[in-house]
Amino acid sequence: MANRKSFWVATLETRHFNFSAYGETASDARTALRATWQAHRREFRGRNVAPWSDFKDDVCVREFALGAGYRDGEMIFSPKNETDRSA
Repeated sequence: MANRKSFWVATLETRHFNFSAYGETASDARTALRATWQAHRREFRGRNVAPWSDFKDDVCVREFALGAGYRDGEMIFSPKNETDRSA
């Protein structure tokens, strides 16, 4: 596997559930989320679960840096931008 500096997260919030999927690229994350939605529909077969096409435009895809810290979705720590303060 390549030395990854970041990963991607695709999320979808519905009235009843929050879904998330991860990937090395934005496309990978989105594809995994679509597969997750299909698994959800199979699990709830017989109920009126909307098709993916009803939600695909509501998907949020974001990149996250490995080793960084986030608060409320905003990066507040990155090893690249920090100096050693222990000295």
